[in-house]
Formats: sequence, C-alpha cells, structure tokens
Amino acid sequence: MSISSTSLRPSKPLRPLVVCGPSGVGKGTIISKFMEYSLHSNVLPKFGFSVSHTTRQPRPGEVDGVHYNFVTRDFFQEKINLGDFFIEHAEVHGNMYGTSFQAIFDVTKVSDGGSDIPDGVERQCLLDIDVEGVKSIKGFQSRQQLKLSMEPTLGKAKSTQQYASETRELPLLCANFIFIAPPSIETLRDRLLNRGTETPETLERRFRNAKAELIFGMTPGNFDAIIVNDNLEQACSDFTTAVLDMYLLNE
Repeated sequence: MSISSTSLRPSKPLRPLVVCGPSGVGKGTIISKFMEYSLHSNVLPKFGFSVSHTTRQPRPGEVDGVHYNFVTRDFFQEKINLGDFFIEHAEVHGNMYGTSFQAIFDVTKVSDGGSDIPDGVERQCLLDIDVEGVKSIKGFQSRQQLKLSMEPTLGKAKSTQQYASETRELPLLCANFIFIAPPSIETLRDRLLNRGTETPETLERRFRNAKAELIFGMTPGNFDAIIVNDNLEQACSDFTTAVLDMYLLNE
C-alpha cells in the first residue's frame, strides 16, 4: 500500500463507529436498519460501511467489493507480511478477516456526490468486526496516544521514527465502540440453529466463540455502549440513541 501521509492525515481525529457482537445476535440487521435511517436523518451523522477483506467464501447474494473483498489465504497472508496494510486482522471460525487502512480512508473522504451522501458532507466510518479486531484497534489507539505523550520528552523526530511502522500513515483514531448482546446464551444458540446454515461442527464452534465474546463484551470498560437485542425494534432504537450520545451530545 502506498499512501501519502500528508494527503490522508486530516486536521481532526477520525471517529469510526466500531460495532461488535457474536454470530447470530442480529448485528447485521441492526446495522442495516441504522444505516438506512441515518441516511435520511437530519440529526444523525452520516456513516459509510467499510469493506473488509476475508478469506471465507461468499454467501448467497454477497458481492465482491461491496460486502467483502473476497481473497485467498495466500493473498491475505502476503498483506499481513507487509506490516502496514491492515489496521486489524484476525482469524475467526477458520477464516481470516481484516480491515485495511485504505478501507477507512475511502469511507471518511468528503463525499463528491457520487454516493447517496450529499456532495461535500463528511462521513464517519462504520466497522463491523469481531472481538479480536476490537482489541487490535484499541491497541493501535493506545500506541498512538503513547506516541503523542512521548513527543514532548523524546522530541518529535525520535518518537515519530520509533513508531513510524504503526502510525506514520494514519490520523489519530478515537473510535466509539458498541457491543450487541443476546438476551441470553440460550437464545443465541436457538437463533444459530434457526438460521439453518450451520453444520453441527460450525454451530459448536460459533457457540464456543460466542461465550468468549460475551465475556469480553459484557466486561465494564471494554465498550462505550451495550445493546441487548431481545426485541429488534427496541434494539434498533437503543442503538440509534447510543450513536446520538457519542457523536452529537459529546461534540
């Protein structure tokens, strides 16, 4: 990846919305409804959905470059080895997923009228990622903050050189984190069963991973807001309220 730091580093921090939740919790439905609502809202900020890379096979109806960038494992590993392609990546359910630096920049560029967003309107990036991805982004933000805190002591040139491999091409990230949880682990298992898309092996693997994700997601301090999806309409309303608190009331 070749990106100019001067052309991509904005004058203010990027504030992506990071949404996380176990498989089967209804996260995709809530995000889709929120994106549609925010598009026509005069109150909510505008969001763009980042397109992640994955090594898994496309599901029916998924389009390469729209829902995901579907790539081979060799291609994915090659990009990991570059060291500056992904802001976060992880292996989930036997497949690799990752968010590239470029995916965030592509979303947050000021609209040129070529999308549903009005010309000249800034967008925030929405990231739909797993728990390991959340940990990666939090770690990246911590390293950026450490770099800034050390600059007065070490001098800008030294601190910039020390952290260049991780921060040279990214603006300061100040992400907001939302976790979507089921009303109970039993409800989540029923939802996974009712999807009818899982084999006994994949069901057990997703259920096992979900337990670990719920422990992290429900731990105080790991997320800025937790939305329990017991009733879809209420969960969508709670999600929208949380975003308003994050992006408007805290301006």
